Amino acid sequence: MDHLGPLAWTARDAALMLNVMAGADPADATTSRRAVPDYTAGLDGGIKGVRIGLPTNYFFEGVDAEIAAGVRRAARELEGLGARVAEIRLPDPAVMMDVSMLITRAEASTVHARVFRERPQDLQPMVRIRLQMGAGISAYDYLQALRLRAKLTRDFVREVFAEVDVLLTPVIPEPQPALADLKSATAEAFNTRAGRFSRLTRPFNGLGLPAISVPCGFTAAGLPLGFQAVGRPFDEGLLLRLGHAYQEAAGWHRRRPQLG
Repeated sequence: MDHLGPLAWTARDAALMLNVMAGADPADATTSRRAVPDYTAGLDGGIKGVRIGLPTNYFFEGVDAEIAAGVRRAARELEGLGARVAEIRLPDPAVMMDVSMLITRAEASTVHARVFRERPQDLQPMVRIRLQMGAGISAYDYLQALRLRAKLTRDFVREVFAEVDVLLTPVIPEPQPALADLKSATAEAFNTRAGRFSRLTRPFNGLGLPAISVPCGFTAAGLPLGFQAVGRPFDEGLLLRLGHAYQEAAGWHRRRPQLG
């Protein structure tokens, strides 16, 4: 269930990094053998005619007003660059959330079984709790979850991407917490907050769809805003092109924090 991607200052930098990272790896059976394109080649192609969908359900529900407004403002700016923006109702992500949680817990417990068994004191309390929960998942439930995940992904791609090319959503539903608040939280409080914080990204992680997060402004308190663009499997090139077009027009990535 884990996904790795580049963290970069610009979409162009992310494309450069992905050129190196993507592709088949003989040491990793989960990688694809599909040929890797040059992700930098089409960055300046613009987004005229790209169909962008704004979800009418789930992804804007219970979201902080400044965050939601920032994403909708970015959608209007993308429309000004030639994209076609329309609202779309998505399949309910609740089932995928449950399926992905089961898979994640089972896989995490397997990957970290040795350290959990031999050095549990080296793990933070919330990590130990999650690994213990995953250890209790049966092979039957895990395999059934994998099968259901594959079906949900096929259905989602067929239904949604027949209507749009890209989905645009918030990345997080609430402002970023202070580090001190997280460090002082109980394991239960931390896990509860983490569940809320990842609820807009986890469905696409479970579906195995590529996504990019792009800065789109700041809150009144000076905290960064961002939107999430999600595409078809292996359509990273389009997402990077969209992110690059927005960055060049909006320029938020050029703003530097005041430090010291």
